[in-house]
Amino acid sequence: MRKLIYNQLSALLVLWTLLILISPVAAQKQNKSTTYTPRRINQDISAVNTSRRLNKDQWEWTVFINAYDQVLRNISCVEYKPQSTSTNSSKKVCTRGTGNQPFAYSGKSLGTLDIYITIFFKDKQTPVTLKHRLKF
Repeated sequence: MRKLIYNQLSALLVLWTLLILISPVAAQKQNKSTTYTPRRINQDISAVNTSRRLNKDQWEWTVFINAYDQVLRNISCVEYKPQSTSTNSSKKVCTRGTGNQPFAYSGKSLGTLDIYITIFFKDKQTPVTLKHRLKF
């Protein structure tokens, strides 16, 4: 009986490890910055950010979209709206870019804040809306 339970637990551990290794939202290292990966969202799309401390109180950050290549090819634009008091602070990014940070948006802040993200698709499917909290 013990051997059967041990074998089942070993099999579950192997499956769990494989799922983590092939997950499309695995953390990526970015030039000594830390990348935070939130929970997976619709169509395996998530927002990820990197950050770098500029001084005691200020951070430079980049938020970008993490998804399978097939999903990224179907994205037409991504609109980012940082949580702020400014009513006109949104930015629309309609180029995927050439690096490993597709549809990237960068900025500076004194602390964490929420970024509201709307992803628009080329095939006119319903846009996906995300909320990503920057972490440093």
